[in-house]
Amino acid sequence: LAGAGEVMMTAYTFDQPDEVDSLIRRPGVTRLLVDRGQSVGERTKLQRQSLLQVARAGIRVRLTAGSSIAEAYAGDRRGTAVGKSFKGIQHSKTFCRRGAEGAPSFLVVGSSNYTTSSRANVELGLLVSGPWEDAVERLWAVSDPRSLEGRTVRRRRRSRRGGA
Repeated sequence: LAGAGEVMMTAYTFDQPDEVDSLIRRPGVTRLLVDRGQSVGERTKLQRQSLLQVARAGIRVRLTAGSSIAEAYAGDRRGTAVGKSFKGIQHSKTFCRRGAEGAPSFLVVGSSNYTTSSRANVELGLLVSGPWEDAVERLWAVSDPRSLEGRTVRRRRRSRRGGA
């Protein structure tokens, strides 16, 4: 995806060191959108540090989540045991380049997370040429603009369980 133009990437998880370095070095990368739950918890151990590294390099990072899972089930007239406060996830994995001055726009859509463990998976990606910016821009528009810009992602405190 070499060439001029603005780049936005979306990820569910993002902690693979080579991908972090590649994103920082790639010209034109301006935005990264990732799942909030994976970013503020302990599930993906290096994601917090990876996002802070990317943000320090000048890439705008936002965290987002899906909508209410209970409402989705209710919309399909299905019951669910899922709690009312549970939300869906930001699960897209894309790399979108908006072409500059007549250059084509590209969208890479795939199944791979940008993590070390993904290297062991069977994954598939597809490169598509065309005007895909609007779809990716909608993801950015509904994300929290205060997510990571100008502040630190905090770790959740683990509760200590157990006896003496």
